[in-house]
Amino acid sequence: MHAAHMADAFARLSGRPALLTVDAAAGLVNAVAGIQVAYEAQVPMIVT
Repeated sequence: MHAAHMADAFARLSGRPALLTVDAAAGLVNAVAGIQVAYEAQVPMIVT
C-alpha cells in the first residue's frame, strides 16, 4: 500500500510517470487504494 502512495507522490512532485511493481496476490490487493487515488487525480503511473 505504501509503495503505491510513494509512487503517486513521486509522480506528482517530479512531473514524470512513476513505476509501481506489485505482486499478483496480496501486493495488488493492498496497492489498489493508492492506485485508485492516483487514477482519480490523473497522475501518470505505470503498474506492472
